[in-house]
Amino acid sequence: MLGIFLRYAPVQIFSALSVFALISIQTRFLDPSEYGLLAVSVVLLELVRTVCTQWLNTSMLRLYPGASDEVANGLISNIFFMTLVSTFASVFILTAVLFFYTPFVWEFYLCLVVLLGAKSIFQFNVDYARLSDNYRGYVLATLFQSLFSVLFTVTLLLVYETLASAVLGLALSYLAGLYWVNHGVKPQIYINKAKEIASYGIPLMLSGGIALLYSRADRLIMPKFLPLEDVGIYAAQANLIAGVMALVFMIVALPLYPALTKVSNDRTELSKKHQQYLTYLLFVSLPSLVALCVMNVRIADLFLGEEYSKTSPILFVILAFSFYLINFRQHYIDHGLQFLLKTKYLIPISTVAVLMTFASLPFMLYYFGLTGAAFTILLVSFSASVLSFFTAFIFGYRFVVGVDAIKILLSAILMALLMYAVSKNNSDANSFYLLFMNVAASAAFYLVTCFALNVANCRAKLKIIFS
Repeated sequence: MLGIFLRYAPVQIFSALSVFALISIQTRFLDPSEYGLLAVSVVLLELVRTVCTQWLNTSMLRLYPGASDEVANGLISNIFFMTLVSTFASVFILTAVLFFYTPFVWEFYLCLVVLLGAKSIFQFNVDYARLSDNYRGYVLATLFQSLFSVLFTVTLLLVYETLASAVLGLALSYLAGLYWVNHGVKPQIYINKAKEIASYGIPLMLSGGIALLYSRADRLIMPKFLPLEDVGIYAAQANLIAGVMALVFMIVALPLYPALTKVSNDRTELSKKHQQYLTYLLFVSLPSLVALCVMNVRIADLFLGEEYSKTSPILFVILAFSFYLINFRQHYIDHGLQFLLKTKYLIPISTVAVLMTFASLPFMLYYFGLTGAAFTILLVSFSASVLSFFTAFIFGYRFVVGVDAIKILLSAILMALLMYAVSKNNSDANSFYLLFMNVAASAAFYLVTCFALNVANCRAKLKIIFS
C-alpha cells in the first residue's frame, strides 16, 4: 500500500495547491457579496451532482475491482450510460433549484450547467482511469485540469470580472482535462446489471446527498438570516478549509481505497489493510489540521485577503475540526458499513444529521452568528461519526487502531507546540515567507519525530529504499 500511496500522492498535492490558488484568485476578484452568491450556487450544484451522478462513481469504485474482466466491461458500459442519462437529468434539476433559490442570471446559469456536465463526465473518466491502472492518463488529466482551472479563471476574470467568468474558467478546465482520459467507453444498458448497481449505489446516493446537505446547510440557510457579505466571508473560509481537508484525505483515499475493496471478502486481510490505511490517513491529515488551527489568521490573510479574514480566529479553528470530522467519517468510519454491504443504514444516520442541522442552525445563527453556524456543523459531524461507528460495530465490523496511530498523534501534538511557539515569537509578521518557514520547519520536526518513533516501521522501509 505504501508504493501505491507514494505513486499518487504528488498528483493530489499539486491538485490541492491549485485549489488554494483558485480560492485566492476568486476572493481577490470578487467582493464578499458576490462570493457569497457563488458559494451558495456551487453548493446547490454539488448537491445536484452528488445525488445524480457521484453515487455511480462510488459504486464503480466498490464493484469494479473484484469483478472478472467480462463482468467489469459490462459494468463500466452500464455505469457510463447511467452517468450520461443522470447528467442530462441533473441539468433540469439544477435549473429548477437555481430558479427558486438564487437570483436567476442567464449567463451565470449557463456557465453552471456547463460546469455540472463537464465535472460529472470528467470525474467518471478519471475514476475509471485509476481503476484500470491507466496511471499516465490519470496523472496528466488531474495535473492539467488543476493547472487549467487557475489559468482559465485568471484569464477570464481579467477580461470580464463577473461570477460567470469564475465558473466558466473552472468548467473549461474539466473539459480540457478529458483529453487525457478519453477511454472511448461505449455506453450500454443491461437491466440486471443496472439493478445491481442501483441496489448498492442508491443508498449511497441518498446518504451522500444528505451528508452534503448537512455539511453545507450553513451556507444555504445563512442568506435567510445574514447579509450575503457575511455569507461570503464565512463561505470563503469554509471553502478554503474544506478544500484543504478534502484533498488531504483524498491523497490517501484515492489510491488506497481500491486496494481495500479487493480484499473486502477476506475479513482478516481487510482488517490488516484497513489498519495500515488508517495509519497513512492520520499521518497525512493530522499535521494539516494542526497547521490550519495554529496558523489560522495568517492563512486567512494570505490566501483570502484582509477583507475575508474579519472574523474571530475561533471560527477558523471550529471549521477546521468540523471538516476534519466530515472527511474522517467519509473516508474511514463509513467504510465499516460499506465493506459489510450495509450502505442502506447510512441513510438514517445522515437523515438524523440533517434534522439536527436544520433544527439547531437557525437558533445558533440568530444568537451566535457565524461562530454558532460553525459549532453546529462540528456537533452534527461528531454525532454522525459516532452513529456510523457504532452501527458498523453492531453489525460486526471491528475498527483496529494500532500503536502507530498513537505515535502519529503524539508527533502531531509536538508539532503543534513548536508551530505555536514560533508563531507567537513572530506575531507581528504576516509575510508568506515566515508562514512558509514556520510550516516547513514544523513539518520537518513532525517527520523527524515520526522517524524517531518508527511509525509504520519507516526506518526499515527507508533502509530498503536507500540500500
